[in-house]
Amino acid sequence: MKRVLRISKEKGSVDNRALLHDVLDAWLDHASNGDYILRMDREQRNRSQKQNGLMWFWFGLIAYDWSERCGYAVTSQDVHDAFCIKLHPKKTPLGVVVAGNTKALTEEQMTAFLDYVKTTAESFGMTLPTGDDRAFEKYMNEFSIIKTK
Repeated sequence: MKRVLRISKEKGSVDNRALLHDVLDAWLDHASNGDYILRMDREQRNRSQKQNGLMWFWFGLIAYDWSERCGYAVTSQDVHDAFCIKLHPKKTPLGVVVAGNTKALTEEQMTAFLDYVKTTAESFGMTLPTGDDRAFEKYMNEFSIIKTK
């Protein structure tokens, strides 16, 4: 029988460390004779709504910038497709490469994707605001792309 125990470590401390010892002792006490493997894996969570919101906020800003540079309308979806075809391409049954999406990305993968978007934007002279920037709230209100809280 496979057993799973979820633990969390925050700021260097494991919550309910005593409970962890008790559960492990109980499992070992009730296990039949034999060899066992104990394994600890980091839980992979899907991208967060906050990450997804930030991505679409940035794509809106990039679309506005690209529209100004190109002289024609570029949508957030166009920007999404441009980044996703580069980093998450998918092939159709006919062999045509199309843009993938970010739905199945873990938080860690989404962070790497957002870092790539930010670095790419910086390479063509854009600074994308983050929640740490004082201008972030101003941008969100001006562009009405995502709402806080």
